[in-house]
Amino acid sequence: MTSARSNAADEGDDDEHHHLEGVRFAAAMAEVLAVVESAAKITHIVAVGTAPAHKHNIAALLKGQPESVRSAFATLAGSAVDLDNLDQWRQGSTYVDNRPELPSQDSLREHCMAAMNIAAVAADQCRRQGISAHELSRWDRRARRVSEVLDGPIRHTDDSGISL
Repeated sequence: MTSARSNAADEGDDDEHHHLEGVRFAAAMAEVLAVVESAAKITHIVAVGTAPAHKHNIAALLKGQPESVRSAFATLAGSAVDLDNLDQWRQGSTYVDNRPELPSQDSLREHCMAAMNIAAVAADQCRRQGISAHELSRWDRRARRVSEVLDGPIRHTDDSGISL
C-alpha cells in the first residue's frame, strides 16, 4: 500500500482513499490497454508482415489482420472485456473527467487476465517466428509476476475496516 493510501486509511478519509484507489484502478486499466495494444501490433507484424499504422485503437489494429487473429483476441477477451472501447483508458487513466466508470475488483481482475492471455498468445506467435528468445524470457518473467499478483487479493482490508 502506498503511503498516501495508508495515510488516508489511517486518518479515516474514505473520500481520499477511494480517490487514490480509483487512480490505481485507472492506471491498471491503462496497463491492460498497453498490453493488448502491444499484442495487437506484434500480431500484425507476425501475421501481415508489416508494422501497423500508428494507431492506438485496438479494433483498428485488428481490422486488417486475419480472421483467426481477430477471433483469438475476441475469444481471449471474453464477454467481460470490450476490446472496441478499451482505448478509452488512454485518456481516462490520466484525466478524471474523461474516466469511464471504474471496474469492480472482479472486472479489473478479468481485464488483467484477458490481457495476459492475449499477450501470451502473441508471445507464442513470436516464439514460432524465432523472435528474440532473450526478449521473450523478459516477457515470461513479467507474466509470472503479474500472475502471482492476480492470484492474491486486489483490495486488502486494514484494521480500520477501510477496503484498500
